[in-house]
Amino acid sequence: MKYKAVPTDEDYKIAARNGISKANVNQRVYGYHWSVERAITDPLQNKKGKESNRPLVFIAEQNGISASTYYRRIREEGMTEIEAATKSKGHEVFLKIASENGISENLYRKRVQRGMPKYEAATKPKDKRGSTKKKQIS
Repeated sequence: MKYKAVPTDEDYKIAARNGISKANVNQRVYGYHWSVERAITDPLQNKKGKESNRPLVFIAEQNGISASTYYRRIREEGMTEIEAATKSKGHEVFLKIASENGISENLYRKRVQRGMPKYEAATKPKDKRGSTKKKQIS
């Protein structure tokens, strides 16, 4: 029966010189089933963009864009970092028009989500279906 190699104290020292923690070595060896040699020598992967985008996230937050929205724009919508940080949300003007026309924010967003153009969603009058006013029968 063949036993798997176990990291020694010397291996942990080599890993520390390479910037790899003991916990990371253990995770690589026992969790990912890497060889000890690979676990102590392969460099850590940097999280793509998280720290390098910190100034742009700050700019985005100054523009009223949350960090999660900023990262979603880059990941899912394919925007550049600058565009994701500076492009306005686009609904503020229409939400103001909608509130002036008696349309709630929730109704406006549902209309846009269902495919209605933003301007039409903000200006089209509401249905009378949900009215609580009772008709008088004479």
